[in-house]
Amino acid sequence: MIRFILLALGILLNCSAYAQKNQAVMAVLTGMPATQTMADSVKKGFRGLSVVNEKVIWISGQRGLVGRSINGGKSFVWRRVSTFEKMDFRTLHAFDKKRAMIATAGTPAAILTTHDGGKTWSQRYFSNDSAMFFDGVGFWDNRRGLIFGDPVNGRMVLMWTDCGGEHWNPIPDSLCPKLVEGEAAFAASGTTIRTLPGGHVYIATGGAKSRLWHSRDYGFHWEVFETPIIQGEPSQGIFSMAWTDTLNGVIVGGDYLVPDDTTNNCFITHDGGKKWNAPIRGPKGYRSCVAWGVGGYFMIATGPGGTDVGRRAGTIWETNSIEGWNCIEIGGSATATVYYAGAASGFFTKSKVNVELDWVAY
Repeated sequence: MIRFILLALGILLNCSAYAQKNQAVMAVLTGMPATQTMADSVKKGFRGLSVVNEKVIWISGQRGLVGRSINGGKSFVWRRVSTFEKMDFRTLHAFDKKRAMIATAGTPAAILTTHDGGKTWSQRYFSNDSAMFFDGVGFWDNRRGLIFGDPVNGRMVLMWTDCGGEHWNPIPDSLCPKLVEGEAAFAASGTTIRTLPGGHVYIATGGAKSRLWHSRDYGFHWEVFETPIIQGEPSQGIFSMAWTDTLNGVIVGGDYLVPDDTTNNCFITHDGGKKWNAPIRGPKGYRSCVAWGVGGYFMIATGPGGTDVGRRAGTIWETNSIEGWNCIEIGGSATATVYYAGAASGFFTKSKVNVELDWVAY
């Protein structure tokens, strides 16, 4: 049995951006063990994570593997998707313990859905176009969603669904963002797309240009904002982002070929992406995923080189563990749970974040 023990951590956060008064948040992270073992090369290949609730957790990744737990991660049932045994499923969204959708990263580009907990999968989209590469999907509810991919003929690929992924409709090319040569997106954790209530959606690109794209109408019209994150090379840019609302967001990334480099790898916005602020002390290297925790009071970023916790609205980051993961999600309210997937030491683990709130002055 593989164990991943997170260091106990106390965090005092000043979150004036999210409340009229400041609140102190004490968070203690206590690790819980992963419950199944497999080859290291398989474990670290998981990049799809979808947490439905505290009991139902789905994971997807390379070699056509999809796993589902209905007991909070104590055990997983693993299946390889028939005819896609060699594909990498980085895009994943689960609706409940029975229904989920996945998409391939690479050729062929395919979208599939299941209604029986992953026992069987139905193909909902298929393309042999070698330029097609799905990067992520976001849903506003159990029916309406948007999937995006790398550019084809200079335009970002966008498709929408209003039936829970059973059918996908392409957004006209003329309405899709036009990207510069060498600008695409990273599918390291499926979190370069984030949906927010009211039809808002953000998509982050990287490579030659690393920009933030924002739509207010479910992906049919877009505005774009420049970002100061490191960019210019195919290995650089935004790899993940998180939002508490349409104003307050965080982007992380870096250069995955230089994982210890901390140059311009994290920025915070409080106006929807128009302006960006660097943290006083940022994450300790390239990070592939970031999540914003309970009420926006803390953040967690992870990547191959380790896991960091951000406090004071993301202005101060502290290394929580040298253990790094591909993707994370945070659930819950007063007692949050952090879910991790994809590391050489274990394919899955979770930790509790016990949060105590009280008013402070400064």
